[in-house]
Amino acid sequence: MSDALPSNWGVSERDHYWSIQNSVLPGHAPAYGREGAVTTALNGLAARVGLGILREGGSALDAALATAFVQIVLGGGAVTSFFGILGIVHFDATSGEVTSLNAGWNTCREEKDPLSIPGDTNPGGDGLAEMIRPSEPSGRTALVGGLLRGAEAAHKRFGRLPWVDLFAPAIELAETGFSIPPQLARYMATRQVDLARLQQTRAVFLRADGSPFSVGDWFRQPALAQTLRRIANDGADYIFKGEWASRCVAAVRADGGNMTLTDLSAYRPIWSAPTIFQQDSFELAMLGPPSEGGLAAAECLNLAGRALKVCGASHYAVAQPAACGTSLRLNWLRCFQVSICRRKQGWRKIMLSAFGSASTVPMAPSI
Repeated sequence: MSDALPSNWGVSERDHYWSIQNSVLPGHAPAYGREGAVTTALNGLAARVGLGILREGGSALDAALATAFVQIVLGGGAVTSFFGILGIVHFDATSGEVTSLNAGWNTCREEKDPLSIPGDTNPGGDGLAEMIRPSEPSGRTALVGGLLRGAEAAHKRFGRLPWVDLFAPAIELAETGFSIPPQLARYMATRQVDLARLQQTRAVFLRADGSPFSVGDWFRQPALAQTLRRIANDGADYIFKGEWASRCVAAVRADGGNMTLTDLSAYRPIWSAPTIFQQDSFELAMLGPPSEGGLAAAECLNLAGRALKVCGASHYAVAQPAACGTSLRLNWLRCFQVSICRRKQGWRKIMLSAFGSASTVPMAPSI
């Protein structure tokens, strides 16, 4: 596991990846690999960890999981946490098999009146300001996240390195700490009021005087490192059945939530056939049911392609006239309307125009 640990990299290489980590938009040229590559939307340092996993003989799945674990540590759990969600589309180059795993949110069984849960049902749809505005905390907003159950299930099927090895880089970064990059500092400042509410979060995310950390401050997460060691040694059961599960349920119920230990222990990720569709000369595979994202992406890509052809464009990345941009935005709106329309018409009927042929539309029950 030596090449996956940042402490074992050379000084120049470590500084190089930390400089990428501290850049909001690094703007690097494309990179190419003959035997494998790792890419991330954020956290360039985490991508380098994944590359180290490949060099140590790990599978693509091993690299993806170790990378994701490090991303959570580097982001302070801001985007997702180890009790968050996970989706995997896996391609086996030898057999050609494509597999989809959904480890998304589960609701709590004792929640009988979901429409009365406090808060907006889609705050992100109303813009960032609405999404991050202060609101009254409520344990009823808490759901059961399956990230670690999904990771464990995927590793049992496609992993090559020992489960414990995948956590070593994340544990090292959580325990020894790192210099806070601009993005994480913004997350902390934005959520200062929320982070100050509980003693446990104050101890990790705020200074002793209650002020948020600044760019360049040293940030350590020793309690998280301890939790990750237990997960590495005991498996996901520590989160879903063990000591952590009991503390989680107690915290959620203390804030008025309905979560129970049964909600956690009964959690199971879902293996399903992926959503597959044609886009020009490519066959794209995305998460299958119960995820709706693959269907939405298929419609958006097809509608966007038609709109760009109207504008005379040859590639999505080329700057387009304002009229074409408006058309694309309208297509995205239409994409979101699918979720509403299908409640009355069923998936198959309303997706035909976007997919192009009935044979490519996955069957699913109406709601």
